[in-house]
Amino acid sequence: MNGEAQRIPAVNDKRGELNIFYVAHEDGVPNGYAENNRTKQVIRWKATGQHLSPEAKADLTVEAEQKRYARKQAERELYEATAQRLGEELRINNSGVKQTQYHKAKQIEATPGAPSRNGDVLVQGYDVDGKLWTIQYIKEDGTKRFAKDSRKHTDVFTWSVRRMARRRCKK
Repeated sequence: MNGEAQRIPAVNDKRGELNIFYVAHEDGVPNGYAENNRTKQVIRWKATGQHLSPEAKADLTVEAEQKRYARKQAERELYEATAQRLGEELRINNSGVKQTQYHKAKQIEATPGAPSRNGDVLVQGYDVDGKLWTIQYIKEDGTKRFAKDSRKHTDVFTWSVRRMARRRCKK
């Protein structure tokens, strides 16, 4: 009941099959979610019948909030460390106009100043303050993936969008 995804076998599963997916939480009132991937049956549950004193409820609320805060803090630290690693990676890779196999396949021109690495196009993701948070790697076959453990949400833009946003802020 740690809030992480788990997989277990169903009654009629063959050996090694894990067709039931579930997540259970203990923050505050125990609750969870389970889905049988074969039958697509979904069950959501929440513990009922507990009668806690107001002090116990307050203690549970405080404990749940502390756990949430610790998870968010750990996530922020991971994103920050990844951003530093990606910044170093960009400094190592030469910026320049390199026509990659991806550019040729798409019949497009390489963006001036856009870095590439081992034939991959690197697309940087910045926030509005200019801080690098992620890099999207585009392979020559068009496969796209983001850097592992990087922030991929909440106001992350590519370079040209960031420049346009900065211009609007100055007006």
